[in-house]
Amino acid sequence: MDADHALAKTPLSIEGYLSYQHIGILDKDLSEPYFEQNLTQQHGSRKVAVSVADFGAAAVLCHNTDYLLTCSKMWAEQALQAQSLVSKPLPFEYGKVAYSLVWNQASLNDPALSWLHSQLINSD
Repeated sequence: MDADHALAKTPLSIEGYLSYQHIGILDKDLSEPYFEQNLTQQHGSRKVAVSVADFGAAAVLCHNTDYLLTCSKMWAEQALQAQSLVSKPLPFEYGKVAYSLVWNQASLNDPALSWLHSQLINSD
């Protein structure tokens, strides 16, 4: 969020998080993010005011609005576009997720990809 945002100087609560509008990231290849699914199940949906193509554009928009942007901590710490934005942890627990993988069923015809898929599925 922008440093002048009303939530910037207070602890972030789920009520505060859901009371503001959000910036969504368009990704036609991926389904709904895990944190979004968890948020909706536990507390309700975010109000997405605008969707943009990437996190950089979203961060620039964050500088000029009171919209909230949800992204990874690593991206927020490294991205030049995120400099001078205020970063806070999400106000709800949703577990740990390292990566999301999307499999194109046809790609499993490739023996190497099929092997990798089976390794990941059986790694529990």
